[in-house]
Amino acid sequence: MPRETGIFTQGELLEDLRKTEHYVFDLGGPKAYFTRSGGRMIGIFPDDDTDSLNALWTSPRLGEVIDDPKFWNKGGDRLWIGPEFGSKRCGGKTYFCRKPGNYDTWTCQRGMDPGNYSATKGDLPDLTLTNRARIEEFRTGGKFTFDMKRMVKFGDRAASRPVKAADIYFNEVVSSRTAEHFQAWKLLQFPSGDRDNPGTIIFGHREDPALTVYMNKGVDLTDFVKVRGDHVSVRTEGMRETLYKLAPTHSSSPPNPFVISIRKVQGKSDLYQMMVMRSERVPGNDILEVPSVDKSIIEGLPGGFNGDRGFCFVYNGPSPTDDTNFTEAEFIGSYPRPDDDIPRRKNSMAWGHLQFSWGPAEAILDAAKRIGKLNERPFVFGLNE
Repeated sequence: MPRETGIFTQGELLEDLRKTEHYVFDLGGPKAYFTRSGGRMIGIFPDDDTDSLNALWTSPRLGEVIDDPKFWNKGGDRLWIGPEFGSKRCGGKTYFCRKPGNYDTWTCQRGMDPGNYSATKGDLPDLTLTNRARIEEFRTGGKFTFDMKRMVKFGDRAASRPVKAADIYFNEVVSSRTAEHFQAWKLLQFPSGDRDNPGTIIFGHREDPALTVYMNKGVDLTDFVKVRGDHVSVRTEGMRETLYKLAPTHSSSPPNPFVISIRKVQGKSDLYQMMVMRSERVPGNDILEVPSVDKSIIEGLPGGFNGDRGFCFVYNGPSPTDDTNFTEAEFIGSYPRPDDDIPRRKNSMAWGHLQFSWGPAEAILDAAKRIGKLNERPFVFGLNE
């Protein structure tokens, strides 16, 4: 598997991580890798085989940029601060677009990412990554100080056959004494699959499925979406230069929403990898970054508000000039609320559970059905079409 795709073997990742401060955790078989630079989970593997493939996407140039303070898109799992775009709902405030609402002026401020993280290993949590960021809010020009804290706890469940699994519990906190409008924003990048072996993203829904689509660059998504009785499946194939963003609306998502990714592991006859991101503590209508559309561009699906239940995902097709061939799951945290212990400080929190699993197709489908509390096995492109 060429590393140019952003899918590293464990041996390749270890070679690049020798150049930077990093931490390795044995999760009862699966291995998880974190870096102090950027405060990231940068890799997770089913075992200690150096030829095993990373379940996360990383920049193909990781060895060159791992400690570069000017380069943010290293891959893996990270924490950011929203809002991003500068929509009306948040008063046009944005920490990314120099001209609010104009994505062509997007930039990532170094104080946020890669930041200057410190790391502490312990028993509870297992790992804490902290960063103090001073960044600008571009609409007003105000500069604010934020404390970013990532607390990671690993599940103690042993790997079970025929499915190997790793449970990771996260508590992401963004705090500030001066900023009014901000939210913790958790983002996790993973491979998209390809045309012969596409990836599938799965959302649950309760009644009428509704997805918001925005940032789409002219791709007809009709054939990329399948609606079933209690879930929506979306194809990601990593073969098109495009960008789109999808999210369930508040009214259609289940009480405890989730996003599931399933794809075939390259080079293996019957080995599939599943990633689940879920939370029992999701914000309702207090999401700041909520671009809206009048109607969905996917025929048969109504439009609505993006991210009212916290979850969405972004698909990026490959670009000849950038490291973009990945899919990204996102979870937006709570509206900032007063800290119980520190006067004048407000906290935004994103709390939840990541689960990575590896196993044969039938076992993965059954696990997805159980985890998503679905009435049937989920529809997976290239598997049970």
